[in-house]
Amino acid sequence: RVTIADDQNPITIRGANSNAKINCTANAFLDMTTATTTEIVALSGSTNIYICGYSVVSTGATATNVRFVQGTGTNCATSPSNRSANIPLTAAANTVGISRGGGEGMILKTSSTGQAMCVTSSGAATIAVDVSYAQF
Repeated sequence: RVTIADDQNPITIRGANSNAKINCTANAFLDMTTATTTEIVALSGSTNIYICGYSVVSTGATATNVRFVQGTGTNCATSPSNRSANIPLTAAANTVGISRGGGEGMILKTSSTGQAMCVTSSGAATIAVDVSYAQF
């Protein structure tokens, strides 16, 4: 721990990246049309994945729930675990969706190194997912 201070403004820094704002400079996207789990950010053996923003959009008449999961193996099939709550997308004649985060500051993270980030859809809906992320 390092503390930098003057009489008015103490600043404490704890360990590498522990309190630092994460600036996501990479992006990934995927299109889904079946009820499945699909990898959106590949694992790297010694890094975590930090999601700073996402957009999930559904078009068409099929309702679905979407969730971010982590895991290893093809499409996070080995030891999958939830990294977000279900995001319910209703059936609609128009596009429905949700976005969260603005690309700066973490909103989702793999819980340990060596995990991929995937997206699960519970229904055969037409879904587009975009994420901004960093990996270190």
